[in-house]
Amino acid sequence: MPFAGAAWLGTPPPARPRLTPAMPHGHVPARAALLICIAVACFATLDTAVKYLTQRYPIPFLVWARYLIWAVAMLVAIAPSMRLQLVRTRKLRLQVARGALLLCSSLCFVTALKSLPVAEATALNFLAPVLVVILSVLILGERLTRLRMAMIAAGFAGMLMVARPGSGPWLMPGLLPAQGTGSTGPVR
Repeated sequence: MPFAGAAWLGTPPPARPRLTPAMPHGHVPARAALLICIAVACFATLDTAVKYLTQRYPIPFLVWARYLIWAVAMLVAIAPSMRLQLVRTRKLRLQVARGALLLCSSLCFVTALKSLPVAEATALNFLAPVLVVILSVLILGERLTRLRMAMIAAGFAGMLMVARPGSGPWLMPGLLPAQGTGSTGPVR
């Protein structure tokens, strides 16, 4: 019962009917792997472009432009089929709060990109899964198994290997914004 400790979040959405037959547990279709690679390449390209643009444009403008472009793209792709369902919500406060946290997270990440190399800022951003697990234990009452603890430790070790804390002068100017990204990202 994963939602037992989170009555304030509301009821879970109803289960959707399965449209495709279940795949074997270890099977990952080649198309899925390709889409993951494309997504990672898009994120890396976007982060690199934003890092370059932070030298010329203010950070709030870059975040605004990023979300304006994606909002227009989603409207063009989804609005014709969803119409008013696209903007209807039963929980406006939660939607607004989630949007505000996304804005804070994005502002923190772009600020970190301005003063950190892309790899280090991204690695520090990967603190989010660690915080998600901690918050799921504290807020949702999830159990912390040995496997989850091992995965958290492995992820944290990987982040440390990439970020190499204390190995250069980049750490202090970008640490707080990157930490802000890792802190606000899981909550949204």
